Amino acid sequence: MAGTSLISVGGPIMTASFDIAGRIVQDQLAHSAPHKLEILSGITREQVVVVKGQHDHMDQVLRSMGRKFVHVTPQKLTPDILRSAGIAFVNCTRDFPQDKIALLKKWVNWRGWMVSSDWALTVVEQAFPGFISCCGHKIDDRCAPVEVLDPNEPLTQALLGQEVNPVWWFEGGSYPIRIDDHRAVQVLIRSTEQLVAGCENNAVLVRFKPVPGGGVLHHMSSHLYAQRTEHRDQRHMQDVSAYTTELGTSPEVAAWARRAAAAQEGTSYGSVQAATTTSQLVTEMFVQCFGDEDTLSGEDTVVDGG
Repeated sequence: MAGTSLISVGGPIMTASFDIAGRIVQDQLAHSAPHKLEILSGITREQVVVVKGQHDHMDQVLRSMGRKFVHVTPQKLTPDILRSAGIAFVNCTRDFPQDKIALLKKWVNWRGWMVSSDWALTVVEQAFPGFISCCGHKIDDRCAPVEVLDPNEPLTQALLGQEVNPVWWFEGGSYPIRIDDHRAVQVLIRSTEQLVAGCENNAVLVRFKPVPGGGVLHHMSSHLYAQRTEHRDQRHMQDVSAYTTELGTSPEVAAWARRAAAAQEGTSYGSVQAATTTSQLVTEMFVQCFGDEDTLSGEDTVVDGG
């Protein structure tokens, strides 16, 4: 292993890496999937909600993608906000009022897409008991190799085709995911190493529908934004131009990425690859959510405070 670097949340390297990743993903879609760009262009600010947490920072990822959104604390989440929303990112938090958990439950059961991370497992467990839960242990700070279970799943395509095994950073204190309903819960990504005793499935990213005809819930262990770059070989320590060449990025975007990386020392192949993988995952979540004709529209959503 050539080395491991922890990129600080909101730090200049992470910010530069996600800015570059956003341009790379847009370039990829323009050439390979313009219909997805059309879906993305139709999403309004009111349709995307980010609920603040203690550690995760999905707002940074979305800003780098040029995505506008409603940004609220759990305490400020209201029926009016969710009435227009199609997708809500619930960042890592344990501080969630009971009435707001009930509000999220009603919204997801209607047809909302919820994406939660790490400590927000406690929110999921209370809103939708019997699907997933915390097994009572916490994961040590570590990087572990992960695998995609369904190679045909578009949501996790970004992790496939890499010349080295993808690695996921579990921040110290992350909650492992226990699968309580194996028929209803689909494991999309799992660790190939044992994370903690008592959680044999080693799930990293899972998905389930709480009720038939309702919305979809995705939950992941650790965080989407604060991912660590683990340099497994010398290639990942190269500059960004090596990565854009490997991807076949257009000359214009590749040149811009090279200049942007040069302006922030420490931005590398590895940091941009990690950010691009995250951006691709989030982009596909948007496409699947808003590409579904049954996704929430502000006019037919039934969400109230009861």
